[in-house]
Amino acid sequence: MSLSYWRNLAFFDIKEVRENTVASRYALQDAQVLCWASGRGQLVFGDHEGVVKMYDRSFNCTQFKAYNGIVSHVYQVKQMKCLLTVGDDNDNESFKLKIWSLDHENEQPSLHRVVRLFNEGYPPPAPQRLPLNCNTSLDLDYRTRDSQDKVPQSSFTSPVTYIDVSEDLQYTVVGLTNGQIILIRGHLLRGGAPKQSILRRQYHTGKPTPITYLAFRRDRETKKEGCFVLYAVYNDGANLWRVNPKGEMCEPATEMCGCEHGRACVSDDGRLLLAERDTLNFFGGPEMKDTEKAGSKTPTPSSVTKRIGWFKNYMWAIATNGDKDQLTIYDFTNKLKATTFNQCKYPNVICVLCEWSCIYVLYQENPQQSNNLVDQRLVQLEEKDTQTKLELIFKKDMYPVAIELAKSQQFDEAATTEIYKKYGDSLYQKTEYSGAVDQYIKTIGNLEPSYVIRKFLDAQQILNLTRYLEELHTRRYAGKKPLANEDHTTLLLNCYTKLKDKKKLDEFIAEDREYNPETAIKVLRQAAYYDHALHLANKFKVHGSYLSIQIEDKKDYDAALNYIHSLDFESAQEQLKEYGKVLVSKNPAQAANLLMEICTGWKRQTHGLPVEPGTVGGGESMKASPDQFLPCFVDRPRYLMKFLEIVKNDLSYQSDQRKSTMVYDTLLELYLTKSLGREPTSSDDDIDDDYEERKEKALALLRDNKDKYNREHALVLVQTHSFREGILFLYESLKLYQDILQYYMEINDKDEVIRTCESFGKHDPNMWVQVLLYFVGLTETEDVSLEIQKVLKHIDDENLLPPLVVIDILAKSKQTQLDTIKSYVIKRLEKDMEAIEQDQAEIRELQGLTHKYREEIKSQQSQAQIISNTACKSCGKFELPVVHFMCKHSYCQGCLAENDKCSHCSQGFSRILDVNKQLEESVENHEVFFRRLQPGKDGFSVVAEYFGRSIFNGEYPPPPEHGR
Repeated sequence: MSLSYWRNLAFFDIKEVRENTVASRYALQDAQVLCWASGRGQLVFGDHEGVVKMYDRSFNCTQFKAYNGIVSHVYQVKQMKCLLTVGDDNDNESFKLKIWSLDHENEQPSLHRVVRLFNEGYPPPAPQRLPLNCNTSLDLDYRTRDSQDKVPQSSFTSPVTYIDVSEDLQYTVVGLTNGQIILIRGHLLRGGAPKQSILRRQYHTGKPTPITYLAFRRDRETKKEGCFVLYAVYNDGANLWRVNPKGEMCEPATEMCGCEHGRACVSDDGRLLLAERDTLNFFGGPEMKDTEKAGSKTPTPSSVTKRIGWFKNYMWAIATNGDKDQLTIYDFTNKLKATTFNQCKYPNVICVLCEWSCIYVLYQENPQQSNNLVDQRLVQLEEKDTQTKLELIFKKDMYPVAIELAKSQQFDEAATTEIYKKYGDSLYQKTEYSGAVDQYIKTIGNLEPSYVIRKFLDAQQILNLTRYLEELHTRRYAGKKPLANEDHTTLLLNCYTKLKDKKKLDEFIAEDREYNPETAIKVLRQAAYYDHALHLANKFKVHGSYLSIQIEDKKDYDAALNYIHSLDFESAQEQLKEYGKVLVSKNPAQAANLLMEICTGWKRQTHGLPVEPGTVGGGESMKASPDQFLPCFVDRPRYLMKFLEIVKNDLSYQSDQRKSTMVYDTLLELYLTKSLGREPTSSDDDIDDDYEERKEKALALLRDNKDKYNREHALVLVQTHSFREGILFLYESLKLYQDILQYYMEINDKDEVIRTCESFGKHDPNMWVQVLLYFVGLTETEDVSLEIQKVLKHIDDENLLPPLVVIDILAKSKQTQLDTIKSYVIKRLEKDMEAIEQDQAEIRELQGLTHKYREEIKSQQSQAQIISNTACKSCGKFELPVVHFMCKHSYCQGCLAENDKCSHCSQGFSRILDVNKQLEESVENHEVFFRRLQPGKDGFSVVAEYFGRSIFNGEYPPPPEHGR
């Protein structure tokens, strides 16, 4: 694309430089410039009188005399404070290279080294005119400072055409008019005398042409220290030299064209730019070539490019246009001109310098004046700040340029995103929706997606919305989290379904994108894409959604059961809790078998083949609790009964100490339910429908599993269903003997009433009293004399009631016959008489003993006692002294115990003392008294005993003195 078609933007502010002092103003305005350079914070000019002028940023001038003749070339080394000059000292030694040190602040430069370029063995070539202005049609006169004599411009000649220095200052090259190059090896400021060699042009058969440009660049191929590439440009071609410490080597560069002086430069990325009239050529070494058109739309000799140079990422070019020179700055990155057409037109441009991030143009103000004397001006072009440039770009809707500018300036993501957003908004307003989406896609991750989505919710924009959402699903946050949320996934899938784009749906499902699968499955279900939803659910192991689709949407219950059978234990257990009820209702046989398997030992199916049952921690087999699956059989009681029987018979379940009683309780209820209904399937034949047999199973369950069911709950069940055997068994298990008796009383089973009392009366003697009352009540309607006699016999044998109480009970019925109780009364009277006689005999015996003891006590208290013992009670001998006791026992004094008591009688006497002590302590211990009353058959005897011991009056006879 021709450069003339690039759009113009005023990226630079232009102002004339005003010097600070009168002296510097004079020095700049009237400088007779022959050569120039910039770098290290200064502008350098050399004039025809051998003076070098240096300007700092404030344009204070420092000047010194470098040569007696002209200064033809100056070069400012950018790596250190060093200045190179080439000039003539008018000493018959031709032109010399001088190296100046600029290390001393505010002092004149010091001459460090002088390098003679020519000698007798290598004389200088024919000189040529110095290119002093861009407009070659002008031939101006220069004046000397002292005599004011006019010197024509054409008189300034030099055999040297160009100089350049490598980055490490080890190589210096000087181009000559004969096309040869003087290569000077050695550091400019350090080391000994440099060595010189001549580089002659190769691969050329024509007449020699002068060097027009030289430039060192690092060798990209070797990438070693001290290795450089030297571009050598001639009027009719160019060569590429590889210079290194070992030597030089020229490479052919036949594709490189030549150019005149000032029409070559090197970009920051190392590409060589050559300008030929209306053509600009780029060369990045022998492997790269690119060509761009330069000049106006209709190239003419009057608009030919005269000089070019490089500044930052711009190329500046001077082209003559009529009687003025036009400075144009090109931005190749963004393909625009950074100056407008009416900017930068000057009568005669002498030079362009770049320093302090600005471009400086030195031009002649009135080159056509009659005196033809130099009258120079300096203008500064300062690049505008980035924000100002962006505002200019936005006004012209040049958003691609703004984006490239942001990238080159390394804007952060937020700022770049804002440009993309504005670009997208601009395209959207122009109804260029597809392009707008392209820009909005570039904002993903920094711009809220809802901003874009709202713009494309219209049905006509569904394709563009789909594109944006697709890209959104491929992006992630820095933490690897997907940018798309559930709503975005829902919207994208809705777009696919609205477009009926089955291919896109297949791709979305097949790709390994990260999104919320549950949301995607939900959308696909709503759009009736059941197979796609099933595929996603199976892919992401969303078991609940997979089964929900199979059961609720496709009604494929067999597939659902097979899928559950392929799951691991935990997942299968969870899904059977959720969908077990509906599966049992629709496919009871297979579902029941699956439930039985998960409760007795889960075997996962893989490709139709069962795998070994898994285990949990400690080696325990994975088995689910059957309690959680009981609601699944709410409409299938027979399958529930079969299910529970299988679980109950499982040995591991029987030994499980953590199991609940629900299995046995529910199974008992099913056994006792008279009508369980009929199953509609043919598989019902193997299910027992005999109620009597089920009752037998119920009784067996009660008897064989006493600790495995809730007996209270079981009691309610058997009572509800009037299951007699179960009721009696549970009454007995719970020791509810009164309830057993009451049960037989209610059904009027007199034999069982008697038998019950005989079996359990020993645990509760009052049962006989209750039975007596029961039979007395029956005398009004039945003859129960035999039963009453049996009861009275047992009451009499166990002495359960006093005779008067028994008679009082029997007297409550007027139908009680005397014959019924005659034998009981006679027997009781006989027993009472025998007891009275025994008591009287005992009284008489005790009275006799009492009288005897009293006489003995009286005799001991009032009469002398004769003790005629002839032997010791302990040792059988008598050794004086002898001790006699009132109990008629005698002891040798050595045989007596320490307590000085009769050892033969003291043990019995101690027991009497202990009894008295216990009686004293029992005065306040009422609990013992009442405890003896409760189980005793004769409470009266207990009370009489306590009275006899004087328990109730607190008076205790003192024990008799047992002294000597």
